[in-house]
Amino acid sequence: MSHRHPLVFVPANGIPRPVYQKMLVGLSHRFVASGMERLGHDPRFPVTEAWPRLIDQLRPYVAAAGAPVTLLGHGTGGWLALLAAYRMPDRIRAVILLDAPLPGRLQGRLLAAAKRLGLAGLPALACGLQRMPTGLDPDCLPVYRRFACEPAARNGRGEGEGEARREGRRFDAAVCRQLRATYPDAMARLVAGGLPVDGRGRSVPVGLLVGAQSLATRRCGLAASRRLAGDYLRRIDGSHLFPLERPLVTAKEVVHLHDRMVGFAAQVHGPAGHDAVIVGSRLLPGRLPAAA
Repeated sequence: MSHRHPLVFVPANGIPRPVYQKMLVGLSHRFVASGMERLGHDPRFPVTEAWPRLIDQLRPYVAAAGAPVTLLGHGTGGWLALLAAYRMPDRIRAVILLDAPLPGRLQGRLLAAAKRLGLAGLPALACGLQRMPTGLDPDCLPVYRRFACEPAARNGRGEGEGEARREGRRFDAAVCRQLRATYPDAMARLVAGGLPVDGRGRSVPVGLLVGAQSLATRRCGLAASRRLAGDYLRRIDGSHLFPLERPLVTAKEVVHLHDRMVGFAAQVHGPAGHDAVIVGSRLLPGRLPAAA
């Protein structure tokens, strides 16, 4: 292709966007990426039940592209990306989820019950999403320690803690808990209803890359995900954090999956939108990029 497509990236709960920069650089030859810096930290868009204000926070990024965008989200960010696609399908070209297994109806009811009982953090714990990560890419590990909401940092002992807080980029542990407490348990009902459909009757394709060793995938299951994604579900070596363990491999797989999804949609429905505006991007050694 002669141009790059607009992409809006949504990071996971507890992991700010700078930690994903190596993966995003790996995507830069095919996409013009934008997206929020951290989930739930903008006071204009507070975390509330089922995240309607977080969806509102994504709208300007989608609108600024001037063409239908691809949404890419990791974990909790994948759920938010899919919710946004259901809310504004006319502006979405495709959705790609990174290890964000989708809930079935029974799981949705169990999640709602856990929230009523004040046990909203239990599903994340059961899926192994609160453990200290191991095996991160050497370029991602120091950035993760500096900015992410990980156990060693919660007591003020994280590497670069003071500087990260002064920059306003460390993920707040309280926001981690608030996001878990307000998970949209209605997601199961949306997924059971099928793909997002825009005003012209076009189905928005949804793809899913899952970690072959991911506890989240293993314990949450993939039945609902397979029904929604169909042939656009692929496994990649790694845990739930494979975008940080194998960032360039992840970028390559995202491009391949995107080409399959959009190519199929183009054959059936015609062009998905206008050419994206090409802008330069580069990663300066030793310096994190500014927020989009």
